[in-house]
Amino acid sequence: MDWTVSTRPAATILFAVMLAMALLGSASAQTGAPAAIPVPEIAERAEQLGGALRQLDAMLVTAPAVKSIEQEIPQAIEIATAEEEAFERTSLELSALQELADLERDWETRAAKFTTWTSTLTQRATQLEAELDRLTLTREVWERTRSSAIGANAPAAVLGRVHAALAALTESRQHVERRRTQILTLQSRIAEEQLRTSEVVARIEAARGELRTRLLTRDGPALWTVLAAARTGEPITDRVRAALSADVNHFEAFARDRTERIQIHAALLVVLLGMLFAFRGRAARWAEHDEQFGNAALVFERPISSAVVLALLAAFWLYPRAPTVFTEMAGIALLIPTVPLLHGLLQPQLRPWLYWLALFYLVDRVRGVIEAIPSLERVLFFAEVTAAVLLLTYLLRPSRIARLPESAGALRALGVATRVALGILLTSLATNLLGYVRLSALLGDGVLSSAYLAVVLYAAAHVADGVVAVLLRTRPANSLRAIRSHRPLIRRRIHRAVRFGGLIVWAAATLDLFAVQEEIFGALRVVLTATLSVGSLDLSLGDLVAFGVTVWAAFLLSRFVGFLLEEDVYPRIRLGRGVPYAISSTLHYGLLMVGFFLAVAAAGVDFGRITLLVGAFGVGIGFGLQNVVNNFVSGLILLFERPVQVGDTIRVGELFGDVKRIGIRSSTVRTWDGAEVIVPNSQLISDQVVNWTLSDRHRRIDLPVGVAYGTDPEQVLTLLVGVAAENQSVLREPEPKALFIGFGDSSLDFELRAWTDRFENFVQTRSELAVAVNRALLEAGITIPFPQRDLHVKSVEASVRDATT
Repeated sequence: MDWTVSTRPAATILFAVMLAMALLGSASAQTGAPAAIPVPEIAERAEQLGGALRQLDAMLVTAPAVKSIEQEIPQAIEIATAEEEAFERTSLELSALQELADLERDWETRAAKFTTWTSTLTQRATQLEAELDRLTLTREVWERTRSSAIGANAPAAVLGRVHAALAALTESRQHVERRRTQILTLQSRIAEEQLRTSEVVARIEAARGELRTRLLTRDGPALWTVLAAARTGEPITDRVRAALSADVNHFEAFARDRTERIQIHAALLVVLLGMLFAFRGRAARWAEHDEQFGNAALVFERPISSAVVLALLAAFWLYPRAPTVFTEMAGIALLIPTVPLLHGLLQPQLRPWLYWLALFYLVDRVRGVIEAIPSLERVLFFAEVTAAVLLLTYLLRPSRIARLPESAGALRALGVATRVALGILLTSLATNLLGYVRLSALLGDGVLSSAYLAVVLYAAAHVADGVVAVLLRTRPANSLRAIRSHRPLIRRRIHRAVRFGGLIVWAAATLDLFAVQEEIFGALRVVLTATLSVGSLDLSLGDLVAFGVTVWAAFLLSRFVGFLLEEDVYPRIRLGRGVPYAISSTLHYGLLMVGFFLAVAAAGVDFGRITLLVGAFGVGIGFGLQNVVNNFVSGLILLFERPVQVGDTIRVGELFGDVKRIGIRSSTVRTWDGAEVIVPNSQLISDQVVNWTLSDRHRRIDLPVGVAYGTDPEQVLTLLVGVAAENQSVLREPEPKALFIGFGDSSLDFELRAWTDRFENFVQTRSELAVAVNRALLEAGITIPFPQRDLHVKSVEASVRDATT
């Protein structure tokens, strides 16, 4: 019978505890050797041992994962052997680069499967080894117990229990050893397959590298002689049937290994379909009231196509290292929902491009089926590229390009890309005619596959944009003030990020299709890893890029956290004035500091050297940058003590204005005549600062008034208080007051005192009060006297005196 250890951790722990309690008992802690079981406890311990061994029997049931490996390994080895024999018969020098890439992907998929199996079997073997160790220790306990029981003249029944326990332990050990042998044998077979797979992958990689260097070498006869020179071996139908049978076997084996992921994939498709159908009606209503929601509504008008596009694109993430047949089937499946989905999104002038591209992709997949017949495949490829060249020439006529809508500015770049593609296809056509088969296939397949990938990613980007647009309007997201206030901006940013990600994926895939990805990435790697040594410090361009990207990410994170705090956290909690600004500033500088240290670590700089440099410069900073350190500390005091806050109106010396910003070194004060003055933080701490708005924004307005002698003071006081009471900007508490100040040279002097909470408008309020007082005095017939002066003349000429008398 087959045994292996269960992977249930709870059961394993339970068994270990039971086994330890039942078997070890009172082991000697001083010597470390297992102690014999006392004779009175033998019966009880034997019963416990039986229960523990039965628990072990329940755990040593063949696990589904191991059973699956045992069932699949013969077929996997058979398929690998057949593939290796076919690989040995393949002429690598005559193979196309894409064909070798597909072959390498298939063998890497097989290697990944073998690696997974090896990991599973290693875990099982390790667990079995641990069980054997425990059984060995347990047997030692019972052997000592037997010797002790014999020496103590224990009854025969007790000795029988001991012998039965030893026999049960021996049988369990034999079962575990037999199963361990089977696991190790199976593991050895898989290791041999791994070695063979690695050797094949290495040979394919070497062949691809060799073929890249010989792309410009003629590798076939001219096209007009290829049919005459074609071999007439086995019938065409047999070759195609054999190729299709191999593809089916690959797909079935791949699907069997990923049953759980296929179930997850199906569940994902169901969830997407449910969500798209659920929001279909709402999307239509939102589109009626929001013009910017139009494209999103088109996505929900075709929920099945949209869901299938997203689900199929997720397949490339759910199934890494998928075989070529799976990739081709996924591509064909993507074609079905992409065409109707883009039909409503594209301008009418662009739809023919979509239909023709879909047709070419289908023809290209048919050509892939007959790749077992090189001569026929080459002729079909020539016809396919010729048709593509004729079609592009027709579509690129100036009259058709001129009809592209002006609003499709981004799509106008399609004309440039299409001209480039036309040039590459013409080159592919010429090289195929002259016998440069490998180069021709690389160029032609690269253009067609790249164009199809661009269309699929374009459709996926629009579907993602529609889903994001709807999610931003749902209740969980709409409850956030940040999303409600900035929904269009957030949608644009997400859409831009999705488009950028799609562009990166398309560019990387295109480079791989043209077999230049490794060369370009290798060149970039060389440039980024080039090291510049300055003394004991080694820096590279990659380190600098990592440093810059990390600091940039820290800035983005700081801005995002500040944005969330301002929009959704501070409005929901009650904080003192200035506290939100202090929290935001502290988090901002804290995140930047953490980002800086992470950037330094990403750049590969040793923190020990940084500590040494900081210590070396500490003295210089203390003496040479005293003002900077003083201002820095003063900035921290301003943030936490908050004697001056953003928005306060202050006067420092001759400076009078509003505080606009409190930085880590200096603060910005905007004067009332529009100038922005940078004030060191230390000046705001050490100098006398008049803060008009520290605790509130109340301001008293003093308006002096003089009236002519002979006026009733009571009347004037009543009039001034009434004028203040009628002004809407004047507070009722404290109430306005009018005071008789004294007797002036030419007038009776009064003063109106009133309070306003509109500090920023107190000058305007004072002006309004002055105008109202002047109007009220005129209406009451009270005169505001001119200033009077007495002139004393000591001497004057007689003629002037006679004229004035």
